Amino acid sequence: MTDPIFTARLQLRPLRAGDAARMTMLIGNWNVARMLSQVPHPYLLADAEAFIASRVAPGRVGSGLATFAIETAAGLIGVVGIDRRARGATLGYWLGEPFWGRGLMSEAAGAMVGWYFNQDTGEPLASGAFADNYASLRIQEKLGFETVDFGRQHSRARGRDAPHVDTVLTAARFRSDVKR
Repeated sequence: MTDPIFTARLQLRPLRAGDAARMTMLIGNWNVARMLSQVPHPYLLADAEAFIASRVAPGRVGSGLATFAIETAAGLIGVVGIDRRARGATLGYWLGEPFWGRGLMSEAAGAMVGWYFNQDTGEPLASGAFADNYASLRIQEKLGFETVDFGRQHSRARGRDAPHVDTVLTAARFRSDVKR
């Protein structure tokens, strides 16, 4: 298990089984689920429980991979993490709709990216978003991610492929004069 990460307004902490009900409520919102590639809609408690169980498995920490609950005084408000995918280490995140528009995800994603590059993996970090997810693409832009490809990716919630923007970030670029 990894230590929590604290920012000015947030605590990023390891997920725990007790997060499943709150996760189900927040990510079950169509406006959240449709912007994610791997999340079904409707999103069930069993989906949240399986996701949490897969993220607390031994061997994830120390590999530059981790998943954190994003927490405020209101409790869990979203999730941010770095996972291994076809493009390598990949940043993924979501935030419950009641918490949109306050800069909370920029803060959480920035802390997660900083944590990753402090692991000294030397590997760039991939990310991306559906082309209609302007807020997520703006977060990545603020962190220094650069667009590397346009394509299509499947969305389980939408039940179809949708236009997708692939991005990448190097440690050097993250540490440079990025607008945060």
